[in-house]
Amino acid sequence: MKKTLIICIFCFILVYSTGCYVFNNVYSRSARVEQVNDGIITFIDRTGNEWEYEKEDDKLVKMGQKVKLIMNTKGTEEIEDDIIIKVRW
Repeated sequence: MKKTLIICIFCFILVYSTGCYVFNNVYSRSARVEQVNDGIITFIDRTGNEWEYEKEDDKLVKMGQKVKLIMNTKGTEEIEDDIIIKVRW
C-alpha cells in the first residue's frame, strides 16, 4: 500500500512539474510574448521553443506578457509540428 502511494505521488509530481499536460492531443504551455509584427505574434515557452500565432482580434498585446498556449499535437510525437489552437491572455 505504501509503495503504491509513493508511486502515485511520484507520477503526480512528474506530470505537473513539466508544465505540459496532454489530453486527447491537447496540452498547455506557459510562454511569453517575444515579438508582434503585422498581426503575427511570436511566443517563447519555458524550454526556449518559439511559436507563431496570427492575432485574431484587436486585443492589446504587450512584449514580455505571460500567456498560456493551448496546443494540439496533431497526433504526432514531435513537438516541432504542434500548433497553437488558443491563447489565454
